[in-house]
Amino acid sequence: EDHNRVIGQARRRDGRAITVTLSADVIVIGGSPCVVVSALDITDRIRVRGVVRPAVASWLARNAG
Repeated sequence: EDHNRVIGQARRRDGRAITVTLSADVIVIGGSPCVVVSALDITDRIRVRGVVRPAVASWLARNAG
C-alpha cells in the first residue's frame, strides 16, 4: 500500500540535499495511538534510474529488429 508514502527532499546533517521516501503509519501502543514515521534515502536509486533508462532505450532502438 503506497497511500501512506510520499517522495520529497530533505537535507542531511552535512547540508547535502537528498531525495527520500517518507512513510507514516499509526500504531497503537498501550492503548494510545502513535505515529511511526520513517525516511529512506533513495538519492542513488533516482540517479541510477536516470542513467539506466535512457541507456536501455538507446540500446533497444539500435537493436530492434
